[in-house]
Amino acid sequence: AQIDIWMPTISNYQVTRAQNRQRFHSEEVWWYFLYGDRPPLPNPTIIDRPGIEARIITWLAWQERLDGLLYYSIGDWSPDPWNDPWTNDANGDGFMLYPPKDTTIATNPCVPSSNRLVPSIRWELLSQGMKDYEYLWLLDQTNPRIGKDTEADNFIAEFIVSRTLFSRVPTDLADTRSAIADRLKTKLNYVEPGGVCGNCLS
Repeated sequence: AQIDIWMPTISNYQVTRAQNRQRFHSEEVWWYFLYGDRPPLPNPTIIDRPGIEARIITWLAWQERLDGLLYYSIGDWSPDPWNDPWTNDANGDGFMLYPPKDTTIATNPCVPSSNRLVPSIRWELLSQGMKDYEYLWLLDQTNPRIGKDTEADNFIAEFIVSRTLFSRVPTDLADTRSAIADRLKTKLNYVEPGGVCGNCLS
């Protein structure tokens, strides 16, 4: 029988088995995160883990040829996360957004005076990681493929070896991202505003 989506936790992920399902059965494999995903594995859902762990998840997903990421809850507010973030044996498990501090929900988030959901740093870093993934896609102009190394993979290898062995120095990721940006400028014939280019991005 075919399974549409396999969702192992990052702790239980078996790369060969997962990629065989993707290649030979046209099934998807996503990573699922829980408080029990311990170091040296990264965990973007826990407050007291280095911020790089939330940012790097999408880079690892590209490297491992994952199809998606899953987290079971981004707004579990029992107990009150502002005062008691400890849930399920970890700080931050179950929420990546905080409620408005006065407990009212915005009726119109476009109005500055409205109360809004408050994003966690983890949420913002994961969002930045999604943008990094877009950079990798732009570089290769295609989705990552199992068994085929690409230019994006070469950049990733500059600071990532595996899920458990990667640089936790934020500037290493930033330097690699800057190098990708420079490469994209060359590859896409980009020039700074005010310049002249036959095929440039604006």
